[in-house]
Amino acid sequence: MAFQCHTFLVDDANALHLSASAVTSAGTGLAADGSTALSIDLGGASPYAKFAVVLDISAIDKTTGDELVEFQVQGSTTSNFSTAYICCNKRCGGTTATGDAVATPNGTRLVLFGDNVVDTSATDPGSKVACRYLRLRYAMGGTSPSVTFKAWLVPMT
Repeated sequence: MAFQCHTFLVDDANALHLSASAVTSAGTGLAADGSTALSIDLGGASPYAKFAVVLDISAIDKTTGDELVEFQVQGSTTSNFSTAYICCNKRCGGTTATGDAVATPNGTRLVLFGDNVVDTSATDPGSKVACRYLRLRYAMGGTSPSVTFKAWLVPMT
């Protein structure tokens, strides 16, 4: 049996969401003040970058089972995200919404692995772009979705 273990050092300098308030509608990652949008500039000419995103979910509403939160790590070549691409994503919530056998428990820590190179065409497999900017976006659905979480980007080598 294989045992996989990763140790992640989270740093608020690479935070994607630090607001302590519960989120009840779609949006993007916020600073601790709850109003400043957060994104990460990878710098330079958009070099290839592998990363992990650590999601620390302290509370998530799954009372009726249809509540859903989809976390998306979005990348863009521009800081205003005029064109945003999904680098990686994860659905959390109740069993009805996610299709998982078990609802996402409170106190969960999830890790998403990804990189900043994305496909820009559904029909041309050679159309790729390296995104210089990354942010966290969350979409909500269901009866009364609510989630309290923090998130950090951790560079991988």
